[in-house]
Amino acid sequence: MEYSGSLHWDAPRLWFEVRKALTCVEQVEQMELAGIGVDAWGVDYALLGERGELLQNPYHYRDRRTEGVMDDVFRRVARDQIYRATGIQFMPINTLYQLYAAQRDTPTIIPPVPTPPQNAVNPSPTCSTSSLPIPMYARIASVLLNWFV
Repeated sequence: MEYSGSLHWDAPRLWFEVRKALTCVEQVEQMELAGIGVDAWGVDYALLGERGELLQNPYHYRDRRTEGVMDDVFRRVARDQIYRATGIQFMPINTLYQLYAAQRDTPTIIPPVPTPPQNAVNPSPTCSTSSLPIPMYARIASVLLNWFV
């Protein structure tokens, strides 16, 4: 959905539709739900508050806010440093560049992070950030975003 000149996921609507589908499954006799599969592109994210509330509708990876962001990032952090930390190809839709744009555009939602201790992150160089466990990805994002401030 588009509003204020930006593309966003309609997270409340998506959540509503998931709950509606689960309600339909509950109403089918002799049907037992064994699990739910969720697939994701792996670059978009939702910002949650301390109580788990959605802080803003997630931006869509095709939103224009990341245009030119890679060049800004590369002026602050060498490409090889980023590649060693993430192991993924350079694309403006990657979460790192989205987080940089978010920190630039909405610093009240994503404030600068404190300086992490040296060697706080040691990911496998062949590991994609989208397949990392959340705590590991959070540490990587924290370290990388710290380079920007």
